Order: sequence, then C-alpha cells, then structure tokens
Amino acid sequence: MELSPISASLGAMGSLPRKLDELLATKHRALRGVLMDDIDQLRAHLCILYNFMLKLSDAPQDPPMSVRYWMKDVRELSYDMEDFADQFVHAHGRAKIPRANHRKNKTRSRVKIDRLPKRHKWRPGITHKISEFRSRAYEAIQRYWRYKFDDCAANPRYSPIGHGRPTILPHPDDLVGIEGPSNELERWLINGEEQLKVVSIVGGAGIGKTTLALKLWGTLRGQFECGAFVRTAQKPDMRRILRNILLQVRPHQSPNHGEMRHLINDLREYLQDKRVNRRVTKATYFLIIDDLWATSVWDVVSRAFPKGGCSRIITTTESMEVALACCCFCPEHIFKMEPLSDNDSEKLLLQRILVSGNQSPQQFEDVIPQIIRSCGGLPLAIIIVARILASQPEKLDQWGSAQNSFHSIFGTNPNKEGFMG
Repeated sequence: MELSPISASLGAMGSLPRKLDELLATKHRALRGVLMDDIDQLRAHLCILYNFMLKLSDAPQDPPMSVRYWMKDVRELSYDMEDFADQFVHAHGRAKIPRANHRKNKTRSRVKIDRLPKRHKWRPGITHKISEFRSRAYEAIQRYWRYKFDDCAANPRYSPIGHGRPTILPHPDDLVGIEGPSNELERWLINGEEQLKVVSIVGGAGIGKTTLALKLWGTLRGQFECGAFVRTAQKPDMRRILRNILLQVRPHQSPNHGEMRHLINDLREYLQDKRVNRRVTKATYFLIIDDLWATSVWDVVSRAFPKGGCSRIITTTESMEVALACCCFCPEHIFKMEPLSDNDSEKLLLQRILVSGNQSPQQFEDVIPQIIRSCGGLPLAIIIVARILASQPEKLDQWGSAQNSFHSIFGTNPNKEGFMG
C-alpha cells in the first residue's frame, strides 16, 4: 500500500509511543527501577515531537532547509529507537513487536547487525541508550522552539511558543523546587476514584506550569490506556486541537477533516470504547491541555471526554476563572504554582551557570542576590539570565549586560504584575 506523504514524513513517530508501552509491558528485569521512569519521560518527549512533526508535515508550503534538516534528524531518532526496541525484544527471546510499514520507501542506509548483545551485557547498554535517546529528543524540542520552526507550520497561531514570551523547555529532572508539587499532584490524581477527575494548574507566565505538567505526564502516562498532551493559544484552532488529541490517543487511524462536531463524536466514541474494554490494571485516558486561555475552549473540548474509567485531565492556565471552569468550580481541584524560594532560586541559577561544582563563581557572588530579586522566583527568568551569564562568565560586568538583555526580552521585571499576566 502506498504511504501518504504525511505518514512518510513522520518516520516511526506514530508507532513509537505504542512500542514503548509494549516494551514496558514486558516487565523484564532489565527494565526495572529508574529505567522504567526514564522510558516514561522519553515517551513524553516523543509525544511533543510527534505534535511538532504533524504540524510541519501539514504546512501549506515547503519548509525551509533548516526545518527539513530538523525533521530528518527527528525521523532518524525515531528509526534508531525502533531498531533498539526490536533488538531488545529479540535479545530477550520474546516475539518481535510488529513493525509499521513506514520504512517501505525509506532510503536511509542501514548497518546489518550480525550478532545481538548477550543478555547479561544489556543492562548498562540499555541505560546508556535510553539516556542518549532522551538527550536527542530533548535537544530536538529545544531546537524547534529556539529557531521558531512553529512559524513554518500550517497554523502559526497554534503555537507551543504561546503569546510572544520566550519559551524554554527545561528538562524536569534539571529543575529545583518541582518535586514537592509533583508529588502532591500525583497523590491527587492517582487515588483510585472511578469518576473522571480534572485538576488545573494555575500561575503566571514562566512559573513552571508546563514543566510540572510534563513531569506528571512522564510519570503517570504509563498507567493509562491512552493519552494526549496538547497546547493551545490565545486564538486556537479548535479543529486542530481535537485532531491532535485524536492522533495521539488513536495513532493507528488518521482523524477525518470534517466538522468539529464529527471530531468530538469520533473522540468520544473511541474513548468510551476504551473505557468499556480497558484492562483492569489501567485507567482509560490521561489528557493534558497546556496553556488554556479561555473557558470557551474548555467548553468545546470537554464535550469529547466521557466520564468514569479512572480517567484524569490536567489543564494549565494563567487565569483563575479558566481554572475554576475546568474544575466545575471546585477550588480544591486547583493547584496554584508558587514562585521559587530564594534558596531554590539560587540553586537553579548556579546549576545553570556552572559546568561542575556547587559554589558560586567569585565574580558573580556580589550580584546573585540582585539577580534573584529581579527574577522574582520565576524559573524561566532564572534560566534565561543564567544562560546570558554563562555565555561569558569571565566578565565582571556581565550582570549589567544580562539585565539589559533580560529587560529587552520581557519589557519589565518578572516580579512585577505586567509580566505575571
């Protein structure tokens, strides 16, 4: 069967989340402990990359060369990961995970593998490969946002960059002060309640809502039959949002291009079927809707989600009004993000500046309190300033330069109401 241009351009991205789920389901001793969490985090990164690839593949015009190189790198990553999953299954004597036919027209040169690694050598090899894949996926996400590839997509308004403020995706494992909120929300979400539960994370721009949601996605996604991580915008394309959700929860079948009500019905029927036929050990669906701006968006999207099945939805928003609407006006289901403490702010700043060690460089000691005060406990602001400082750490007057760059980006201090939105 002839592959569609979009399917060919996605490489193995569409089937990889399912393959990782099947890999985790083997429960082999080589995948125990920390490695299981690493694979869950990798799966979360892949879902984000899958969204990016879909938008670029659906663009009305041919993308520039830089975007094509980026897409090629992501496809190569997907093929490498698919090879790894198949090798693991073969090495441990299990049936091969079925491969999709997306390689039919692929011209990428391949190296024939004559002998697979022996079983007792696989654990360190697995750990290294999973770490490598996570780094490559994370770097690809950073490149997409850094070079504003979203501007080349079919609908630039539907943007992970949001509303004009700079977006940097910190790796959840690299942040400080996030473990407590993450653990608290996990307790809220995984409590065995059969009824659908919606939790909303609310807070100003740059405070870490998306990073917290991403960490929860990586931690909890494996406990559900299906899931989706989507990001909206101030002027969202509702059909595109619904299609993205459908593509993630039902990757084996492309959604129709019909009216919005048809997309809602398709999604609802599919999730209802999942709820009826779900495994006893898994909840039905896990959905994260990031950066909600209006209750009208929630009013439309929420029609597609059936109740029950221990399903869970997380929304993130800067608006308390939107948060309340998502949670049926139950304040106890709203998690308000707080700025980092001064200690955590300093820890994050040093972590981002230093290559090694945990002490402040002598040249920055005098300005660190001023930096922390100016950043107002916002992780995004701290990360941006740290990058400016780390670029030329030998200059004693670097903070003055950093302040100028910082204010040119945000237009004001982040701890003032104008930035917090």
